[in-house]
Amino acid sequence: MSTIEGPRGEPVPGSPADPFRYGWRYVPRKQADGRVEVETVPLTLEDLLFPEEGDQTAQFPSHVNDCFYLKGVFKTRLADAPEAVVLADCRVDYNIPGVRPLGPDISVFLGVPRDFDRGTLYLAEDAAAPVLVIEVTSPDTRKNDFGIKKDFYRRAGVPLYVIVDARPGPKGRRVKLHGFRHTAEGYDPLPLDDRERLWLEPLGLWLAIEDGRVVCIRRRDRPADRRLRRAGAGPDRGRGPLGRGRSPCRCRRCPDSRARGRTPQAPGRGVTLLPEPLPPRPLRL
Repeated sequence: MSTIEGPRGEPVPGSPADPFRYGWRYVPRKQADGRVEVETVPLTLEDLLFPEEGDQTAQFPSHVNDCFYLKGVFKTRLADAPEAVVLADCRVDYNIPGVRPLGPDISVFLGVPRDFDRGTLYLAEDAAAPVLVIEVTSPDTRKNDFGIKKDFYRRAGVPLYVIVDARPGPKGRRVKLHGFRHTAEGYDPLPLDDRERLWLEPLGLWLAIEDGRVVCIRRRDRPADRRLRRAGAGPDRGRGPLGRGRSPCRCRRCPDSRARGRTPQAPGRGVTLLPEPLPPRPLRL
């Protein structure tokens, strides 16, 4: 059996021979003399399925970028819903008998204060109502996203489960969307439209793929789901700046569009969303 080794005989980081290819966990160990030393323990595939607080996972930059973008857009979309929370890579106990907490890439809940700031959300104790889960696949965990995780989310009653199926290809990253709606019989696949987009009903957004990455598109002739409005979201106000190469907003409702005398956008035409920009932070060396 051959292994990939570095110049000093050590496994190349990220190779199958690298024990830390999935990430690591800091585990305190009590020594015989009473001292406590912290050991760095490599993560396994099971650890990725059932994470612990503080786990350090290794992700592809494209995976991180997709999750960061989706979290930002969803938070902007739900800015008027005081009890809607968007979590990224947060440990969630879905209150499934015999199943340890999971770590979905993106999850949306109702009934959770916006200032939620813990490492684990407990569905039963926090009285949280799941709205949506999105998993962005990685080569080693793709099987879980389509298999055991899908079953767990079904058992937890997650109404909408979306898989952003990202796979490497000869011409770059290939991404396909899969959506599933919870029914009494299980998860039913959701159809994509003729442009390969998936409609996210609770958020009033299209999820699409452009140049191998996910984008969210707002459709102006359809408001956000009534269930979110009851939680305090209010009507669709077209919140959030636009981006990723698209022109500025031209709808009649936008004050600066009227002030600049721009031509209103055609009804039903979508605009790609970007999350609100982060405030500048000082650089500390």
